[in-house]
Amino acid sequence: MTHARRSYKRSNTSHSGRRRSGIKQTEQKHIMPNRRQLLLKWICGVLITLFVFVLLLLYGPLDGFRVFWITTAMHTSDHQYLATALYPSKTIAKIMSENTVEILVSKTNPSLINIVRNQEIEYIQVEGSAAKGYLLLVHDPSRVTIQVSPTDNGFLLEELCRQQDITAAINASAYKSNNTKGLPLGMVISNGELVSKGSDSTHSIIGLDKDDCLILGIYEDQEIATLNLRDAVEYGPFLIINGEKAKIPGNGGGIAPRTAIGQTEDGTILLLVFDGRQFGSMGATTADVQNIFSQYGAVNAACLDGGATASMYLDGTLINSESSDADNRLLPNAFIVK
Repeated sequence: MTHARRSYKRSNTSHSGRRRSGIKQTEQKHIMPNRRQLLLKWICGVLITLFVFVLLLLYGPLDGFRVFWITTAMHTSDHQYLATALYPSKTIAKIMSENTVEILVSKTNPSLINIVRNQEIEYIQVEGSAAKGYLLLVHDPSRVTIQVSPTDNGFLLEELCRQQDITAAINASAYKSNNTKGLPLGMVISNGELVSKGSDSTHSIIGLDKDDCLILGIYEDQEIATLNLRDAVEYGPFLIINGEKAKIPGNGGGIAPRTAIGQTEDGTILLLVFDGRQFGSMGATTADVQNIFSQYGAVNAACLDGGATASMYLDGTLINSESSDADNRLLPNAFIVK
Protein backbone atom coordinates (compact mmCIF):
# COMPACT_ATOMS: atom_id res chain seq x y z
CA MET A 1 0.00 0.00 0.00
CA THR A 2 2.78 2.32 0.88
CA HIS A 3 4.58 1.42 -2.32
CA ALA A 4 1.40 2.06 -4.28
CA ARG A 5 0.93 5.44 -2.71
CA ARG A 6 4.52 6.37 -3.48
CA SER A 7 4.08 5.22 -7.04
CA TYR A 8 0.93 7.29 -7.40
CA LYS A 9 2.58 10.41 -6.10
CA ARG A 10 5.48 10.07 -8.50
CA SER A 11 3.10 9.48 -11.34
CA ASN A 12 1.04 12.48 -10.35
CA THR A 13 4.12 14.68 -10.08
CA SER A 14 5.33 13.55 -13.46
CA HIS A 15 1.94 14.11 -15.04
CA SER A 16 1.65 17.50 -13.39
CA GLY A 17 5.15 18.39 -14.63
CA ARG A 18 4.20 17.45 -18.15
CA ARG A 19 1.12 19.62 -17.94
CA ARG A 20 3.12 22.56 -16.65
CA SER A 21 5.66 22.04 -19.39
CA GLY A 22 2.86 21.99 -21.92
CA ILE A 23 1.49 25.26 -20.60
CA LYS A 24 4.90 26.93 -20.91
CA GLN A 25 5.37 25.75 -24.46
CA THR A 26 1.94 27.03 -25.39
CA GLU A 27 2.76 30.44 -23.91
CA GLN A 28 6.05 30.62 -25.88
CA LYS A 29 4.24 29.83 -29.10
CA HIS A 30 1.96 32.79 -28.49
CA ILE A 31 4.74 35.17 -27.40
CA MET A 32 7.21 34.59 -30.28
CA PRO A 33 4.86 35.41 -33.15
CA ASN A 34 3.86 38.61 -31.35
CA ARG A 35 7.49 39.69 -31.11
CA ARG A 36 8.11 38.94 -34.76
CA GLN A 37 5.02 40.84 -35.76
CA LEU A 38 6.06 43.86 -33.70
CA LEU A 39 9.56 43.82 -35.24
CA LEU A 40 8.12 43.50 -38.73
CA LYS A 41 5.73 46.37 -38.12
CA TRP A 42 8.59 48.52 -36.79
CA ILE A 43 10.79 47.82 -39.83
CA CYS A 44 7.90 48.54 -42.21
CA GLY A 45 7.18 51.77 -40.37
CA VAL A 46 10.80 52.92 -40.63
CA LEU A 47 10.97 52.07 -44.36
CA ILE A 48 7.71 53.87 -45.11
CA THR A 49 8.86 56.90 -43.12
CA LEU A 50 12.17 56.99 -45.00
CA PHE A 51 10.38 56.60 -48.33
CA VAL A 52 7.99 59.45 -47.58
CA PHE A 53 10.90 61.58 -46.31
CA VAL A 54 12.87 61.01 -49.51
CA LEU A 55 9.81 61.82 -51.63
CA LEU A 56 9.33 65.07 -49.71
CA LEU A 57 12.99 65.98 -50.19
CA LEU A 58 12.94 65.27 -53.91
CA TYR A 59 9.45 66.46 -54.84
CA GLY A 60 8.10 68.37 -51.82
CA PRO A 61 7.14 72.05 -51.59
CA LEU A 62 10.55 73.08 -50.19
CA ASP A 63 12.94 73.22 -53.13
CA GLY A 64 16.26 73.66 -51.29
CA PHE A 65 17.28 70.01 -51.40
CA ARG A 66 15.97 69.59 -54.95
CA VAL A 67 18.10 72.51 -56.15
CA PHE A 68 21.14 71.17 -54.30
CA TRP A 69 20.63 67.66 -55.72
CA ILE A 70 20.19 68.73 -59.35
CA THR A 71 22.94 71.36 -59.48
CA THR A 72 25.46 69.10 -57.77
CA ALA A 73 24.67 66.09 -59.97
CA MET A 74 24.71 68.11 -63.18
CA HIS A 75 28.13 69.55 -62.29
CA THR A 76 29.63 66.07 -62.73
CA SER A 77 30.43 64.38 -66.03
CA ASP A 78 29.72 60.80 -64.91
CA HIS A 79 26.78 61.13 -62.49
CA GLN A 80 24.27 63.41 -64.17
CA TYR A 81 21.87 60.45 -64.24
CA LEU A 82 21.24 61.10 -60.53
CA ALA A 83 19.28 64.14 -61.68
CA THR A 84 18.04 63.07 -65.12
CA ALA A 85 16.58 59.82 -63.78
CA LEU A 86 14.43 61.67 -61.25
CA TYR A 87 13.43 64.94 -62.91
CA PRO A 88 12.15 66.04 -66.33
CA SER A 89 14.54 67.99 -68.52
CA LYS A 90 12.46 71.19 -68.17
CA THR A 91 12.81 71.11 -64.38
CA ILE A 92 16.55 70.55 -64.63
CA ALA A 93 16.99 73.32 -67.21
CA LYS A 94 14.99 75.78 -65.09
CA ILE A 95 16.94 75.06 -61.90
CA MET A 96 20.29 75.20 -63.67
CA SER A 97 19.44 78.55 -65.28
CA GLU A 98 18.50 79.94 -61.86
CA ASN A 99 21.77 78.77 -60.30
CA THR A 100 24.38 79.65 -62.93
CA VAL A 101 27.20 82.16 -62.52
CA GLU A 102 26.68 85.38 -64.45
CA ILE A 103 28.64 85.54 -67.70
CA LEU A 104 31.08 88.45 -67.49
CA VAL A 105 31.42 89.90 -70.98
CA SER A 106 34.20 92.35 -70.14
CA LYS A 107 37.80 91.49 -70.98
CA THR A 108 40.94 91.75 -68.86
CA ASN A 109 42.69 95.10 -68.76
CA PRO A 110 46.42 94.27 -68.30
CA SER A 111 47.23 97.86 -67.33
CA LEU A 112 45.64 97.16 -63.93
CA ILE A 113 48.47 94.73 -63.14
CA ASN A 114 51.80 96.11 -61.88
CA ILE A 115 54.04 93.12 -61.35
CA VAL A 116 56.38 92.98 -58.35
CA ARG A 117 58.43 89.80 -58.64
CA ASN A 118 60.03 87.55 -56.05
CA GLN A 119 60.64 83.80 -55.99
CA GLU A 120 58.56 83.04 -52.89
CA ILE A 121 55.66 80.59 -53.02
CA GLU A 122 53.22 80.77 -50.09
CA TYR A 123 50.99 77.85 -49.12
CA ILE A 124 47.81 78.59 -47.15
CA GLN A 125 45.01 76.29 -45.98
CA VAL A 126 41.59 77.90 -46.46
CA GLU A 127 37.98 76.99 -45.67
CA GLY A 128 34.77 77.12 -47.70
CA SER A 129 31.26 76.78 -46.35
CA ALA A 130 31.55 72.97 -46.45
CA ALA A 131 35.02 72.24 -47.81
CA LYS A 132 38.72 72.30 -47.08
CA GLY A 133 40.83 74.29 -49.50
CA TYR A 134 44.46 74.86 -50.45
CA LEU A 135 45.86 78.11 -51.82
CA LEU A 136 49.24 78.81 -53.43
CA LEU A 137 50.53 82.36 -53.89
CA VAL A 138 53.17 82.40 -56.63
CA HIS A 139 54.84 85.81 -56.48
CA ASP A 140 56.61 85.53 -59.84
CA PRO A 141 53.96 84.92 -62.53
CA SER A 142 56.64 84.07 -65.12
CA ARG A 143 57.12 80.76 -63.31
CA VAL A 144 53.55 79.67 -64.16
CA THR A 145 53.14 77.87 -67.49
CA ILE A 146 50.93 75.25 -69.16
CA GLN A 147 52.14 71.66 -69.39
CA VAL A 148 50.30 69.47 -71.90
CA SER A 149 49.96 65.69 -71.88
CA PRO A 150 52.63 63.92 -73.94
CA THR A 151 50.13 61.18 -74.90
CA ASP A 152 46.42 60.83 -75.70
CA ASN A 153 45.97 58.91 -72.44
CA GLY A 154 46.62 61.85 -70.12
CA PHE A 155 48.83 62.03 -67.03
CA LEU A 156 48.60 61.99 -63.24
CA LEU A 157 49.64 65.34 -61.83
CA GLU A 158 51.93 63.92 -59.15
CA GLU A 159 53.72 61.57 -61.57
CA LEU A 160 54.40 64.31 -64.13
CA CYS A 161 55.68 66.71 -61.47
CA ARG A 162 58.08 64.16 -59.99
CA GLN A 163 59.39 63.16 -63.40
CA GLN A 164 60.06 66.74 -64.47
CA ASP A 165 61.11 68.20 -61.11
CA ILE A 166 58.16 70.62 -61.04
CA THR A 167 57.73 72.62 -57.83
CA ALA A 168 53.95 73.04 -57.84
CA ALA A 169 50.95 72.46 -60.11
CA ILE A 170 47.18 72.32 -60.41
CA ASN A 171 44.97 70.74 -63.04
CA ALA A 172 43.78 73.09 -65.80
CA SER A 173 41.14 72.38 -68.50
CA ALA A 174 38.91 69.36 -69.16
CA TYR A 175 39.58 66.39 -71.42
CA LYS A 176 37.62 65.76 -74.59
CA SER A 177 36.35 62.25 -73.78
CA ASN A 178 36.82 59.37 -71.33
CA ASN A 179 38.65 57.40 -74.04
CA THR A 180 41.20 60.14 -74.77
CA LYS A 181 41.90 61.94 -71.52
CA GLY A 182 45.11 63.39 -72.90
CA LEU A 183 43.23 65.42 -75.51
CA PRO A 184 41.87 68.75 -74.23
CA LEU A 185 38.39 70.16 -74.60
CA GLY A 186 38.80 73.54 -76.27
CA MET A 187 41.77 75.72 -77.13
CA VAL A 188 45.19 75.21 -75.52
CA ILE A 189 48.35 77.31 -76.01
CA SER A 190 51.67 76.22 -74.50
CA ASN A 191 54.89 78.22 -74.69
CA GLY A 192 53.35 80.43 -77.38
CA GLU A 193 52.34 77.54 -79.61
CA LEU A 194 48.75 76.56 -80.45
CA VAL A 195 48.43 72.96 -79.22
CA SER A 196 44.66 72.60 -79.65
CA LYS A 197 42.41 74.90 -81.65
CA GLY A 198 39.14 73.63 -80.22
CA SER A 199 35.99 72.99 -82.20
CA ASP A 200 34.26 76.37 -81.73
CA SER A 201 35.01 79.78 -83.19
CA THR A 202 34.42 81.47 -79.82
CA HIS A 203 36.71 80.75 -76.87
CA SER A 204 36.49 81.32 -73.11
CA ILE A 205 40.17 82.08 -72.54
CA ILE A 206 42.10 81.68 -69.28
CA GLY A 207 45.78 82.32 -69.86
CA LEU A 208 48.95 84.30 -69.33
CA ASP A 209 50.30 86.70 -71.92
CA LYS A 210 53.98 87.29 -72.62
CA ASP A 211 53.98 90.10 -70.06
CA ASP A 212 52.80 87.58 -67.40
CA CYS A 213 49.32 89.09 -66.99
CA LEU A 214 46.37 86.74 -66.50
CA ILE A 215 44.03 87.21 -69.47
CA LEU A 216 40.34 86.34 -69.15
CA GLY A 217 37.57 86.88 -71.65
CA ILE A 218 35.45 85.51 -74.46
CA TYR A 219 37.26 85.91 -77.78
CA GLU A 220 36.66 85.06 -81.42
CA ASP A 221 39.22 83.10 -83.43
CA GLN A 222 40.55 86.20 -85.15
CA GLU A 223 41.13 87.97 -81.81
CA ILE A 224 43.35 85.29 -80.27
CA ALA A 225 46.51 86.37 -82.09
CA THR A 226 46.15 89.92 -80.75
CA LEU A 227 46.30 88.74 -77.12
CA ASN A 228 50.00 87.85 -77.22
CA LEU A 229 49.33 84.67 -75.20
CA ARG A 230 52.16 82.40 -74.11
CA ASP A 231 50.14 79.84 -72.10
CA ALA A 232 46.36 79.44 -72.06
CA VAL A 233 43.42 77.04 -71.83
CA GLU A 234 39.71 77.33 -72.45
CA TYR A 235 37.35 77.04 -69.48
CA GLY A 236 35.25 79.02 -66.99
CA PRO A 237 33.20 80.59 -65.56
CA PHE A 238 34.96 83.86 -64.88
CA LEU A 239 34.48 84.96 -61.27
CA ILE A 240 36.25 88.33 -61.27
CA ILE A 241 37.38 90.50 -64.19
CA ASN A 242 39.13 93.85 -63.60
CA GLY A 243 37.91 93.76 -60.00
CA GLU A 244 34.26 93.26 -61.01
CA LYS A 245 32.66 90.23 -59.35
CA ALA A 246 30.28 88.02 -61.29
CA LYS A 247 26.84 87.73 -59.74
CA ILE A 248 26.22 84.23 -58.40
CA PRO A 249 22.48 83.46 -58.06
CA GLY A 250 21.32 80.59 -55.88
CA ASN A 251 24.10 78.13 -55.15
CA GLY A 252 25.98 78.92 -58.37
CA GLY A 253 26.04 75.35 -59.63
CA GLY A 254 26.07 73.13 -56.54
CA ILE A 255 29.00 71.90 -54.48
CA ALA A 256 31.99 69.97 -55.82
CA PRO A 257 35.76 69.66 -55.68
CA ARG A 258 36.97 72.81 -57.43
CA THR A 259 40.10 74.24 -59.03
CA ALA A 260 40.64 77.90 -59.95
CA ILE A 261 43.26 80.50 -60.84
CA GLY A 262 43.53 84.23 -60.16
CA GLN A 263 45.95 87.17 -60.14
CA THR A 264 46.39 90.09 -57.78
CA GLU A 265 47.30 93.68 -58.66
CA ASP A 266 51.00 93.05 -57.93
CA GLY A 267 51.03 90.11 -60.36
CA THR A 268 50.90 87.29 -57.80
CA ILE A 269 49.23 84.19 -59.24
CA LEU A 270 46.69 82.50 -56.95
CA LEU A 271 46.20 78.75 -57.45
CA LEU A 272 43.26 77.30 -55.52
CA VAL A 273 41.88 73.80 -55.01
CA PHE A 274 38.99 72.67 -52.81
CA ASP A 275 38.41 69.08 -51.70
CA GLY A 276 34.95 67.54 -52.16
CA ARG A 277 32.78 64.41 -52.24
CA GLN A 278 34.17 63.08 -48.96
CA PHE A 279 33.47 63.16 -45.23
CA GLY A 280 34.63 66.41 -43.71
CA SER A 281 34.71 68.22 -47.06
CA MET A 282 31.57 67.87 -49.14
CA GLY A 283 32.66 70.42 -51.72
CA ALA A 284 32.82 74.13 -52.51
CA THR A 285 30.41 76.44 -54.26
CA THR A 286 31.54 78.98 -56.85
CA ALA A 287 30.74 81.62 -54.21
CA ASP A 288 33.28 79.96 -51.88
CA VAL A 289 35.91 80.22 -54.62
CA GLN A 290 35.06 83.83 -55.39
CA ASN A 291 35.16 84.76 -51.69
CA ILE A 292 38.66 83.32 -51.22
CA PHE A 293 39.95 85.18 -54.27
CA SER A 294 38.41 88.43 -53.04
CA GLN A 295 39.91 87.90 -49.60
CA TYR A 296 43.40 87.57 -51.10
CA GLY A 297 43.07 90.52 -53.45
CA ALA A 298 42.41 88.96 -56.85
CA VAL A 299 41.74 91.43 -59.66
CA ASN A 300 41.01 88.62 -62.12
CA ALA A 301 39.92 85.05 -61.34
CA ALA A 302 38.28 82.08 -63.05
CA CYS A 303 37.29 78.47 -62.42
CA LEU A 304 39.22 75.65 -64.05
CA ASP A 305 38.05 72.06 -64.42
CA GLY A 306 36.88 70.66 -61.07
CA GLY A 307 35.30 67.44 -59.86
CA ALA A 308 37.35 64.25 -59.85
CA THR A 309 40.34 65.90 -61.56
CA ALA A 310 40.78 68.63 -58.93
CA SER A 311 44.44 68.27 -57.90
CA MET A 312 47.23 70.32 -56.31
CA TYR A 313 50.88 69.32 -56.08
CA LEU A 314 53.56 71.00 -54.00
CA ASP A 315 57.16 70.01 -53.23
CA GLY A 316 56.87 66.31 -53.98
CA THR A 317 53.39 65.72 -52.58
CA LEU A 318 49.79 65.75 -53.79
CA ILE A 319 48.47 67.94 -50.99
CA ASN A 320 44.71 67.78 -51.57
CA SER A 321 42.58 64.71 -50.80
CA GLU A 322 41.61 63.26 -54.18
CA SER A 323 37.95 62.30 -54.56
CA SER A 324 38.40 59.54 -57.12
CA ASP A 325 40.74 56.77 -58.27
CA ALA A 326 43.77 57.35 -60.49
CA ASP A 327 41.99 56.58 -63.76
CA ASN A 328 39.48 59.39 -63.17
CA ARG A 329 42.25 61.87 -62.34
CA LEU A 330 44.12 61.68 -65.64
CA LEU A 331 44.69 65.14 -67.11
CA PRO A 332 45.16 66.68 -70.55
CA ASN A 333 47.08 69.67 -69.16
CA ALA A 334 48.05 71.54 -66.00
CA PHE A 335 49.24 74.92 -64.77
CA ILE A 336 52.72 74.22 -63.42
CA VAL A 337 55.26 76.25 -61.41
CA LYS A 338 58.95 75.68 -62.10
